[in-house]
Amino acid sequence: MDDIKLFGAISIDTSILEKQGYKFNEGLLKQLRQFYESSVKLVQTDIVHQEAKKHISACVKEYKQKVESILRIAPNQIGISPEKVEDAKEFLSLNEDDSIIADKRLQEYYKQIGAELLETDKYVDVQRLMKMYFDVEAPFEDRKDKKNEFPDAIALISLEAWAEKNNVNVIAVSVDKGWEKYAETSKRIKCFNDLAEAIEELQPETQVERIVEIIHEKEILVNENHISDKIRQKIINVVENSFVDIETSSDYCYEETSCYMTYIDHEFKLNKENLIDIDVVMVEENIVTFQVNADIEFEVSVSFDFYIRDGIDHDDVGIGCTTREVKEEYNTDILISLSGNMDDDIDNINVDDIEVLSAVDCVDIGYVSPDSDYYGDERM
Repeated sequence: MDDIKLFGAISIDTSILEKQGYKFNEGLLKQLRQFYESSVKLVQTDIVHQEAKKHISACVKEYKQKVESILRIAPNQIGISPEKVEDAKEFLSLNEDDSIIADKRLQEYYKQIGAELLETDKYVDVQRLMKMYFDVEAPFEDRKDKKNEFPDAIALISLEAWAEKNNVNVIAVSVDKGWEKYAETSKRIKCFNDLAEAIEELQPETQVERIVEIIHEKEILVNENHISDKIRQKIINVVENSFVDIETSSDYCYEETSCYMTYIDHEFKLNKENLIDIDVVMVEENIVTFQVNADIEFEVSVSFDFYIRDGIDHDDVGIGCTTREVKEEYNTDILISLSGNMDDDIDNINVDDIEVLSAVDCVDIGYVSPDSDYYGDERM
């Protein structure tokens, strides 16, 4: 397919929704609201909708089980009455079917972004579908379980037929290689595996180039200024307020007594020109939103108390403690919204919003044991 610059629609695969954590009210998925009632249509096939609903239902079930587990012990452990527990269950929709909750979330999101839900049975060409299957054409692959690719094939054939009927070119966003290979021979579909890059493709090209040029020329993200200061502070807040799971091993019984995260530094991902890689995802009058990627360096400090069980009294007897400090890195995308005239002095450009799209979730400390100069509860 030729390099098409004019697109009339965008469609997102389940793999991208999952990658974005189904966070419909933040991050890049929220940015799709800019196309509501615009010339760019958002199209979702019912196949992708059903897959997404299944995934979200599984997540809802998992988190409901965790909440219900806490609520079961609430009356005895923290003195909440059974009546209030039932009220909490109703308020949190714990008694509602998982699938219904998932469908409501998706339908509300479609309404926010103005998405059209495409009924694939009106567009799928069964004869073509079967030919693709037996000839092993993309998205089918020459493997034993190629039947699993039927949903992708149905979604892509329907999407292309809809594009032909409406005489538009479509951006399909998916990390699935089958989608990418299908798009390579499609007259109507171009595939992106990155949502930020796909959204950037829908922005006015000359404005995107100018914005990126200004950010680099003014060194907005590099030099010390109020914008870079706010970005750094936002990263610090995310890192140092993360709830982290600590993984460790020990030959002793132990208890984690404290955990502190400390930001050290961050570095933005660079492009081939050795400049910060920037994806512009929204351009409006005096408002610009763009995404960058960063490696965040931090230190985690964790303290442990160790004990043994007294064989006679069956009491826990302290045998010492230790503190471990480990330096780690994690990678995240960052969305930055600026307002004002980008050609103005940097002091006149305002920071409207900064979203660090992922936080530290787990750190492996390794093996831990009591410090050698500790015995019992007192230092020797």
